[in-house]
Amino acid sequence: NLTFAFPPQFSKPPVTFFWVQDSILTHIPEAQKYTLFLKGIQVENLGIYSGQSTHFITGLFFLLLGTNTLATTCAQLFFKIIALTFIYKSCLILWNRKTALISIQIYGFCPTVFFYTLVLYKESAVHALYSAIFYYTIKVFIEKKWSFSIPLTITLYLMLRERFYITYLSLICILFLAYNLPFKKNLISRAAVA
Repeated sequence: NLTFAFPPQFSKPPVTFFWVQDSILTHIPEAQKYTLFLKGIQVENLGIYSGQSTHFITGLFFLLLGTNTLATTCAQLFFKIIALTFIYKSCLILWNRKTALISIQIYGFCPTVFFYTLVLYKESAVHALYSAIFYYTIKVFIEKKWSFSIPLTITLYLMLRERFYITYLSLICILFLAYNLPFKKNLISRAAVA
């Protein structure tokens, strides 16, 4: 991703190479509001759109690197690193180190993931939050480490502010796991799996 992000800083292509219509109309202005907020400036209508994690982190990178395509790519890579970390940790619990390494390579080099961590969309934050939800769910319901219900709740809240409908889908999966672990072979659990 960085090999694509650095050259435009010198060749100055149009920002539309990295910033699509959603980026220009919504994500950039919202991230700039967070940049002002982080500078201590009062901002009206902060966080009125979904994608608050995306906008906050992008605003932070704008503060550090300026409002440019390198900053947005670095913000997306920040989320990609979080997703890779939680995928790796989840695979270590469920399988082994070899599977974990293969899994993060599949995710990390997937063309669609590469695209979403280059262009300013909300998908990278969604991937990061969803992989964290999955990991914390495993910790709570498989390893029975109930203290992880606190970060699980926080991550669900962040997902709610990013993409609300994915939170609801995640809650259904969590409730299914809570009800069916260990997986009972009865009609209800078979119907739920179906």
